[in-house]
Amino acid sequence: MLKLRTTTEFTVPTERGVTQSIIRMSIDGIECDINNIRVKGYYYRIDNDAIIVMSKIDKLILKSDYEAIEANLAALESTTSLFANFNQRLTELTFILLQMEETTNYNTLSTDWEIDA
Repeated sequence: MLKLRTTTEFTVPTERGVTQSIIRMSIDGIECDINNIRVKGYYYRIDNDAIIVMSKIDKLILKSDYEAIEANLAALESTTSLFANFNQRLTELTFILLQMEETTNYNTLSTDWEIDA
């Protein structure tokens, strides 16, 4: 699982209007087949210690699109850990998706996001 958060507050819709809030994202699933990669997760905010899901993420990346993206990725850092390499690619892919979706995901830019520890 990968969690991200915005570095500043953004205006987000609520049941009673709008509020200023840190937007968070959780990528909690990746499905791969021979032709596609599907990224699943959700955008959420925390209000009074309650997690409020704002929208789901279900992004399909075609193999041809991923091959074009992959050509620009850094070499894998680990020579022994499949888990470390998976996390590296997941993080890189997530930030590429954020670049592709700029301003459509609550008016955020890819530079507005950081890893949420």
